[in-house]
Amino acid sequence: MKGQLLVFVLFFLVLVGILAGGVVRMWESGVQISSSQELGSQALYLAQAGIERAKIEVFYGYWPTGSEYTTTINNQSDLDISGDNYQFRYDMEITTPDSGNTRTIRATGRILDLANNEIVRRRIEIAVDDIQDLVDNVTGLPPPDGIDDDLLGTQIVWSWVEI
Repeated sequence: MKGQLLVFVLFFLVLVGILAGGVVRMWESGVQISSSQELGSQALYLAQAGIERAKIEVFYGYWPTGSEYTTTINNQSDLDISGDNYQFRYDMEITTPDSGNTRTIRATGRILDLANNEIVRRRIEIAVDDIQDLVDNVTGLPPPDGIDDDLLGTQIVWSWVEI
């Protein structure tokens, strides 16, 4: 009888061990998925910060028309937190057309590990319209001073897209 009880207890312990191993694997998988989603959201927020910074550059910086060109501002790390295991970066691109008052802004949010390996990346594009810089805002005379004259530059509705 004691031998049967010993075999039953061993079988029960093996069964509990197998079930516990499966539960631990499912828990680890859930934690990894949750961590990945959190990092993806943080990268999206970084891209949004890049868009906002680029909008300030467009509204208060000189972006003349005449020939299409793209200005790139890379590897901005002013949002990085020292002492953690990640590096937070955002990049911005401002495309100015041949003519017109519209600018296309693209921003990329990136999270890297400490060895500079990219973990996650999210990218956003928007269009900004009504950028006019014809005169100096102080004197009211040409040449332009790099500031949107009427400060009415706005994001074009429905132009926000994740790419």
